[in-house]
Amino acid sequence: MALAKASQFGIMRITDKTQKGQLPDGGRLRPYKKSTRKSRTKRKRQVGHVDLTDTGRMFRSLTFKATRNKASLFFRRQEENKKAFFHDTGHGKMPQRPFFAIGRRDEDKIREIFNKAIRL
Repeated sequence: MALAKASQFGIMRITDKTQKGQLPDGGRLRPYKKSTRKSRTKRKRQVGHVDLTDTGRMFRSLTFKATRNKASLFFRRQEENKKAFFHDTGHGKMPQRPFFAIGRRDEDKIREIFNKAIRL
C-alpha cells in the first residue's frame, strides 16, 4: 500500500510538472520549434509552453506496478512508451526534454508519503 501511494504521487508530479512545461528539478522544457508551434496553433493546441501533450494518450498510459519490495512507473502502451523515450532522450531532430524523472524535492515528499503509510 505504501509503495502504491508513493508511486501514484510520482505519476502525479511527473504529469503536473510536464503539463506546466517544467523540468523535474526546476527550469523549463526546451521550447517548440517554429514549425511545431505553427502546426499546434493550427490544430488549436496551446503553444505558450512545452507540455508534451497532443492527444493526451501518452500521459493517460502512465501507470505503476507495485510489489512487496519495489515499484515501477511505466507506460502501458508500447507506442506511448516509445514516444516518451524519444521525448525524454531526444531523437533525430527532436530535442531532449527529460521529463520522466522525479525531482529531488519530490523524492523527499515521496519518502514522507511512504514512511507515513508504513506507520499506519
